Parts: sequence; structure tokens; C-alpha cells
Amino acid sequence: MTITKVIQIKSERQLERSLAYIIDANKTENETLVSGHALNNVHNAEFEMLRTRRFAQKLKGHYSNGKDEVFAHHIIQSFPPDAKITKEQAHEIGEKMMLQFTEGKHEFVIATHVDKGHLHNHIIFNATSNVDLKKFRWKKVTASILYKISNDVSLEYGIEPIKSTLDSKYKAYEKYRKEMTFSNEIKQRLNFLISQSSSFEDFQRKLPLLNLQGDFYTKSGKLKKYATYKLLDFPQQRAKRDATLSKKGDYLLKNLEAQFKKNEVVLSEDELIEGYEKIKRDVFALPDVEIIIEPWQVSQQDEDFIYLTFDYGIKNQGEVRIHKSQFLTQEDGNYKLQLKHSDFSFWSIQNIKVKVVILNRVS
Repeated sequence: MTITKVIQIKSERQLERSLAYIIDANKTENETLVSGHALNNVHNAEFEMLRTRRFAQKLKGHYSNGKDEVFAHHIIQSFPPDAKITKEQAHEIGEKMMLQFTEGKHEFVIATHVDKGHLHNHIIFNATSNVDLKKFRWKKVTASILYKISNDVSLEYGIEPIKSTLDSKYKAYEKYRKEMTFSNEIKQRLNFLISQSSSFEDFQRKLPLLNLQGDFYTKSGKLKKYATYKLLDFPQQRAKRDATLSKKGDYLLKNLEAQFKKNEVVLSEDELIEGYEKIKRDVFALPDVEIIIEPWQVSQQDEDFIYLTFDYGIKNQGEVRIHKSQFLTQEDGNYKLQLKHSDFSFWSIQNIKVKVVILNRVS
């Protein structure tokens, strides 16, 4: 299975540096694995792409929205280490994928890198079409379209895509949920510790009492811009950065001191563990929910989603779409949807509160 990911290029400087990186002779066998589409010279690609962009702006008017304007897209297409293809074939796959993906309407440079343990393509294509001068709009479904094209072309060369089943989707979701559990657990402990610390020094002393490891200082002893946290009693591999735990910046080091000053009375180190255990018993210890869906309740399904019809109000009917990753197939043909208390923040994003009410009405 090939893997694709994309990076948006939002400045002329970034475009220049990205193009220089991908055509590096040391990575592309002295540039023998570099080619371009609708370009006179790959070494002049930056100038030609920017010329197309400026011509479109002059003809159609300025469509730039400032710093968020996308100049180009950088796609990375990786092949599995056991793929039985040559480096030239890897390059061909990338070219075919891009011609189909862009319909040949955008300038691009493709470079196949051979400096790692697996073959992979770097492709940079102009966000402005050199054919109709329109901007390429990267939408929510675009990554899925690219992924499908990449797999379809790779299949022509004998690279089989991984077939998704309900259970494999559920396992992928379980992996994601485990990561979410780490974050939720860290936040629960941090919230309690922040509310029970009188100063940053007090906070640091109390962290190990709740099996939390915090990394706050550089090797030179200066305070870092971002702290990281790791659970010592969970199989957490990578530490979580404070900025990723809250969009509001609740856990940023620069904001902690103000929160400590609000605490008039805090628990001592001896009282801390018992206090947290009480909070866990009273607040966090909520039961899991399991919902069984029978086949007749499914109105339709596609590769990724299951659709369920439901009644609401008086003589009203609607339909909900739930991703298959949330289900586990049962031996009797039914589907089981499992919810945990630690999922609540995720489910609210997915509007799961509405769905749980709907699904629970089913006998």
C-alpha cells in the first residue's frame, strides 16, 4: 500500500527551499530521478510557477488572502519497503498519479528519493493552473481522492492496497482512542494539580505524586516555551506537549502562574493522592456504554460509513451517518458500538450525544 501526505507551501521562500530539497542530487541519484510537467526546466521551476501565478493575478485580479494563500502543494508518496518495483517504476507511478490527480492542468516537479530504507516520491505542484489559471482548492475529500488514485496506479505495478474491514477500521480507531485516553488522563491529573498548587515549584513537586512526568527546562537550565507531559503508569510512548492538550492554552507554562494565584487553599503533598482518588471515584468513574445495531436498522452503507434511519418528533424521520471505525462486527451479524467516558470530548465533536439518544431507542 502506498501512503500519501501533503504539505501546503505558503510563501515564495518556502517554495524555493522545498524545490531545492526535493531535487537534491544526493537523494535522486544525481538528479536522474527528477522530472517536470509543463515546465521548461526543473531548475527554473520556482520562476515558472510564480510567473503563472502572477499572470493569473493580473488577468483575474488578486485572489490572495494574505498569509493563508497557498502557492503550491508538496505531496509525499511513500512505498512499502517490500514493494517489488524499481526506482524508475516508482517515478512512473508518481507521474501517472499526478497527471490523473491534476488532469495535467498544473505544473509540477517530481523527484524520487532513494536515500532512505524505502522508495518515496516528492512532488510539488503549482496551486495555480497553467491551463485555465484557476486555483486548486484542497477540500476535505481531496486527500481521499489522492489516496485512491495513488493506490489504483500502484496496483498496476503489483502493490496491493490494504483492504479495510469493519474490524480493521475499529482497530485503527482503538489505537486513536488510546492516544485520546492518554491526553484525557493527563488533562484530568493536570486540572487537579493546577487547582491544588500554590506555585510553579509546588506544582513540580506534586507532579510525581500523580505519576506525571513534566519536562520544563532546556539543557542550559532555561524554561522551555512548551512543556511536555508523560504518564508514568500508562504505556505512553511519546510525551504530550502542553499546547496540544488545550486549544485555549490552559496548560501553557506562561498561563500557569496566574492560575496558581487564584488558589487560596491547596492540599498538602500528603493529602494530594487521597484527594485525587476521591475525585476519580465521584466524577470520572462512569460506566461504558454498548449499543447493538441489527442489520435491519441499517438503511445503507458505503466503504466508510453506516447510515441509520430514525424517527423524531411527530411523524418526522431522519438519517444519521456513523463512521465504520466506531463499530465492531459481531458473530451474529449485528454491529456493536462501544462508548467510553473518556471519549466524551471526541463524541461531542461527532454529535454523538444526539446519536446515542437515537440509537438507544432501538430495542
